[in-house]
Amino acid sequence: MVPVLKGVPTLLLTVFVLLLIQILMIISVLKIDFKNAFNMIYRDRIISIIADSYPEAYLFVSQAYGSPSFLAYGENCIFYQKGVQQGDPLGPLLFSIVIQPLISSLSSPFNS
Repeated sequence: MVPVLKGVPTLLLTVFVLLLIQILMIISVLKIDFKNAFNMIYRDRIISIIADSYPEAYLFVSQAYGSPSFLAYGENCIFYQKGVQQGDPLGPLLFSIVIQPLISSLSSPFNS
């Protein structure tokens, strides 16, 4: 007679747990929460990667992101040099180009 644990035979439960352990040791999942991610990359890094990888787009990107942007609020002015500009249609592309080396460096059976 096979012992039963809440309706599941112990042998079946043991096999399931062993299979689960083997699967978890082989497969790993990485979830990165990019909070405000588009504003977390430095513009000089964007320009550097574009210059190295896509030289034909360097002048255009350099003109858009080569100098600090500023936000005027009354008499105050805030200069910032991080992130892509809000509403820039190239923003997602530039962000993706910058994080591509990080994504490519991750090792997994799923990205072989």
